[in-house]
Amino acid sequence: FTTSLGVEATDLAKIHQPALILLDLDLPDIQGIEVLEQLLNNVSTKSIPVIVVSADAMPHQIEKLIQAGAKDYLTKPLDIVMFLQVIDIYTNTKLF
Repeated sequence: FTTSLGVEATDLAKIHQPALILLDLDLPDIQGIEVLEQLLNNVSTKSIPVIVVSADAMPHQIEKLIQAGAKDYLTKPLDIVMFLQVIDIYTNTKLF
């Protein structure tokens, strides 16, 4: 599933229980870190790994999101090999 609205993300995650969530920080309605906090504070979504995908590559931003509970932080433009490796780690698949 996909949504560009942060307020929908938690509800969709509860319904669909994805193996992994890719979360952009720049959402039109709320900040990505708020979505991350909502996901981590909900019993039915807190175990779903959240990978942040953002153009913000500042070290303090990356550290802030990792400390908030993101499993990883990928910067745009995406390094496809690294992206596939991260997907492999958190979904136990072998895409690459």
